[in-house]
Amino acid sequence: MKKVKVLAVDDNEEFCHNLKDILEMKEYTVEIAYDGLSALELVRNKSFDLVLMDVKMPAMNGVETFKRLKNIAPDTPVIMMTAYAVEELIREALREGAFGSIRKPLDFTALFDLMERASGSGVILPMDHEHTTY
Repeated sequence: MKKVKVLAVDDNEEFCHNLKDILEMKEYTVEIAYDGLSALELVRNKSFDLVLMDVKMPAMNGVETFKRLKNIAPDTPVIMMTAYAVEELIREALREGAFGSIRKPLDFTALFDLMERASGSGVILPMDHEHTTY
């Protein structure tokens, strides 16, 4: 079974490293980016099976990064993560085709379920907001 390649994007470096460690224990291959521009550069140069994207980042927020990422890798599912009440940004990302969203602090059981659903099939359809937000 091939390892699922995940890109984790969050401006909080400690959060990124902790997330990477936890995902690697579950046999995911993980790369990290601390901002939208770095994430876009990685996606231009490598392929990922899944992207975990923080919504609230300086310079370019996660929704704007997601919109640009879609032009580079339109078939890569993206799960938005947030610790803030940014419902309008989450709704915008879901309307634009994000696979789902999850709140921080992360419920890892819910995250792994969402990640399995996102990377489990060749065709990813945008899901209903109520079913993908934890």
